[in-house]
Amino acid sequence: MENGSGIEVVNIAPKDSSGRRLVTLRATDKANLGIVRGTISARIGDLVKNLPIMVSIKPAVSGLYNSSFGSNGLAALPIPSGAISNAASDITFDTRGRVLALGYTQLSRGTDIAFTISRFSESGIIDKTFGSDGHVVVNPSDNDERGVEIYEAADGKLLVFGYYGEYFGVIRLLSNGSIDTSYESNGILKLSKAFFPVLSTDMDSKGRVLVSIHNTQYDTTSIFRLNPDGTYDNTFSSVTLNIASHLRHYNKIRALSGGEIVFSYVSGEVDQNISIIKILENGTLDGKFGKQGKLDIDLGSSEDILIDTEIDSRDQIVIFGRTKNLNRAIIKLNKNGEAVTSFGESGRLNLDSDKDVLFDELELKNQNIVLYDSYTRGESTAVEIDESGKSKRFNFSRPSNYENGRTTLSKVVWNSRLSRYIGYGDLEISSSSFSDRGVIYSFFE
Repeated sequence: MENGSGIEVVNIAPKDSSGRRLVTLRATDKANLGIVRGTISARIGDLVKNLPIMVSIKPAVSGLYNSSFGSNGLAALPIPSGAISNAASDITFDTRGRVLALGYTQLSRGTDIAFTISRFSESGIIDKTFGSDGHVVVNPSDNDERGVEIYEAADGKLLVFGYYGEYFGVIRLLSNGSIDTSYESNGILKLSKAFFPVLSTDMDSKGRVLVSIHNTQYDTTSIFRLNPDGTYDNTFSSVTLNIASHLRHYNKIRALSGGEIVFSYVSGEVDQNISIIKILENGTLDGKFGKQGKLDIDLGSSEDILIDTEIDSRDQIVIFGRTKNLNRAIIKLNKNGEAVTSFGESGRLNLDSDKDVLFDELELKNQNIVLYDSYTRGESTAVEIDESGKSKRFNFSRPSNYENGRTTLSKVVWNSRLSRYIGYGDLEISSSSFSDRGVIYSFFE
């Protein structure tokens, strides 16, 4: 239990020979670390007020879920009235630190799918001033709508990328969650047919959204940019690359602080490597990056795969990939494409082939790299790697049972404002489904 002051009761031992009990507490706030002696002034279990006790306080463990977040450590996405489920698909934070959770909900026993946005306070409490009791349902047509990624624009409006019937596009919502009908066609900008999927998006420091779309008919991927209001940016020259359709999912688009773009993907038919191009703010290749704007990375196998790419606060490019035999490696480059030699061995860190084979997600915590395995029912193993390549292992632990269901973890995001990880996953109530209800967690640093 949590007493509201940043102290969580972990264990209450039986009385000792002197009639005292040892109560073990966990500090959820670093300011509460220390030893407390005296009496408890509240009922805990079968203890009555002011029993003589000895109290020891332990620091919070890295990756341990914060039981004071939401309800018993979870903030559950509300299921709209009459709907069957509401699973989580993305989270972001607004300028006030509130959590915006994007979900997709099955409205009925049929195939009608809509997406929802729920807003929570920093402590995981549903914000009932947002939409209807803290959430909005977006279902602009009779077709299925499924949100994929959500961004907050500088003016507080929300941009949600996803599938809208037969199109992949972006819908703009007002800050209260209602559709902004003044935007494009009734609030929706259609980017492509659904069978020409949007593969990756990112938002740059000026609030412009970067988008990559793949054409499965011609095996090409196009990169373009949207203005902060969601309209096409005509000052940017669209870039088109030849990428085989079976490799189209292995790419990431990321923004550098100066407005440049880094796009990483898997290239090659017989010998697959990870390729990176750098695009200047006007849409042309940066000829100073690699060879005429392109850099190829060979991880050492004929079927190298890109897992993720991120840009840290120093504009260093972090590449996470794996080889054909599933060995993982991290490559760190500066914005000019040169190896950051202070990291690992000349800019490369090979992970443990036994312990790290399941890592499939990467998140940046300031300058450190956090790798973890997702979609597990138990604790998710993780490792934090500092700037030199030294690592610290821990687990993302979650409430093992909640509302008679088990929880999964899909993704975690570092929240520098709170110095906490915020993650999302699903609560499994039915043994045949992992998407009965989306849940959000808060983990200690």
